[in-house]
Parts: sequence; C-alpha cells; structure tokens
Amino acid sequence: MGLPRPPAFLDPSSTTDVILKNGANYASGGGGILNETGEFFVQRLSFYKQIELFQGTREMIVRSIGSDEADVFLKNADFVVAMGSNDFLNNFLLPIYDDYWTYNADEFTNYSMTILEKQLIVSVAYGIALSSILAYETTTL
Repeated sequence: MGLPRPPAFLDPSSTTDVILKNGANYASGGGGILNETGEFFVQRLSFYKQIELFQGTREMIVRSIGSDEADVFLKNADFVVAMGSNDFLNNFLLPIYDDYWTYNADEFTNYSMTILEKQLIVSVAYGIALSSILAYETTTL
C-alpha cells in the first residue's frame, strides 16, 4: 500500500504525539481473530484486544485535541487490519491446543469468519469506519 509502518503501540516511546503523527500498530508482534491465538506466544493480541486498545487510544486523542478534532482526525485515518494466518497456523495446523482437531478446514474458516464478523461490528461501535474492505491475500487449504 506504500504506507510507512506505524510504531508498536506497546513500545514505551509510543506517546500521544508519536501516535498522532505516525499512528499505532496494535499487533506488531502478531495478532489473530480468535482469542486463543497467541495464548502460547508472547505479544500476539486478539482482534478484540486490539479494538480495546484502540478505544483507549481514541479517548487519549479526544483528551489531547478535543472531541470535534478527534472525530475529523479519525475519519481521515487509515485503518489496516491484517490477520488470519496466525489463527490457522497456531489454532488449526499446529497440534498445541486441545481442540485443534475439532474442526475441518471449512468449519474452522466458518467459525473464524463468524468471530471476525462480530469483531467488525464492535469496531464500528468504537468508531472505526469501515468504508472499504480489501481481501489482500487469501488461500485455500
């Protein structure tokens, strides 16, 4: 997409000024649709956790520049969400979870998409406008 990578949100140097200028990457260590993704790995945040962190960031932006300016700022912001591969790798393909064998590929995909749909509804409620969605990379198992 040609955009610079924003700094990791969990980096202590990600101050309000840095976030206002450069944005924030909530999943710099990886992420996932499912809450279980990353349970055995450090710094892999579920999309629900990323939405929660964004809500805190939104409140910080409102405190910093005011509600009206924050609304304009966020309406003009680009939100990039890239996920799914960690869910398949860590929850479906690797036998590290007790229920990894419960689903076949189609069932796991449908389950993950049902969770993602709910997360997208929550993200809209928190002010992330979904003006366009681009499926950047997909594959079949």
